[in-house]
Parts: sequence; structure tokens; C-alpha cells
Amino acid sequence: MTNDAANENYSPWADERVRAVCVSTGCLMLGHGVATPVLPAFAAELGGAAADIGMAFAAFGVARLVLNIPVGYAVDRFGRKPVLVTGAGLSAIGMLCSGLAVDVPSLICARLVAGAGASCYLGGVQVYLTDIAPPRTQARVLGANHAALLLGVSFGPVRVRGLGIGFGLGLAPTLTLNPQP
Repeated sequence: MTNDAANENYSPWADERVRAVCVSTGCLMLGHGVATPVLPAFAAELGGAAADIGMAFAAFGVARLVLNIPVGYAVDRFGRKPVLVTGAGLSAIGMLCSGLAVDVPSLICARLVAGAGASCYLGGVQVYLTDIAPPRTQARVLGANHAALLLGVSFGPVRVRGLGIGFGLGLAPTLTLNPQP
């Protein structure tokens, strides 16, 4: 069997390292997705106007955009795992601080930290997955991780009605006693 023939049958899900990274990515992005539906109400609760809400949303993306290339340099210099672990930590801190924000400027700063963390995590993960993927399978491996990312971001805002699980303005999971039908 040639290397190409073996790679045709390769499944990213068969590699426990890929599975672990995909689960991690999904969980991290689930946390970011949770913020999406509550961010406007939370920013308004903090006294923010429409432009402030837009800034809170944009801060996350701006941090990612500005840091993607510097993160690439950091990954090359310090290694994949240290940068992605640092990114996960920064994301957690940024999300926690988002939920604890006392005013709009602190919310925007927290969203910048969360975006910086996402940039570090995703930059490190992409290179790590490319490194561990067998030849000619990198697209499948990166596709699996991107699917996990999209699942996390997509399911973050979902309210599980049957169980009455939702997310409050403090960005923490809550369980309601009287779920809505």
C-alpha cells in the first residue's frame, strides 16, 4: 500500500491528539459563543449605547486581526503548545472578566483580552495540527478542528429549552425551574 493510498483512508478522528484538540477548540469556542446573545443586553445593562455594544463585539475581532501575524512569530519562536495553552488561559481570563465587567470600558478591555487569547490559541493549534497530521492529510485535520470551532460558536448561544438551561447576563450557565416551552 502506498503512502497516498493509506492517507486516502485516514480519518482525523482516529488520532487521539486531533480529537483532544478538537474537543478543546469546541469547548473554548462554546465559551465565546455563549457571550454572543447576551453581550448586547449586558453592555446596555452597563449603560452602553449602540456604538458601545458594537465596540464590545468588534474588540474581540480586532484583537484577533491585529495579533494573528505576531502570534505566528511567537509560535515559531516559543513553540506551538506554549502559545496555544497561553491562548486558552487568556481566553478564559477575558471571558471571566467580561462577565465581571462593571462598565463598558472594562467590558471592551475584557473582550480584547478574550480576542487575544483566541488568536494565540487558534494560531498555535493550527500549526500544531499541521505538524502532527500525516502527509497529505492536513486539510482534513484542519477541517475537523474548524468544524469543532464552528460547532462551539454555534451551540454557545443555544438555549436548551427542554432542560431549561440558558445563560444569564453574567455569562454563567443557569438552570431555570420553569423552562419555557
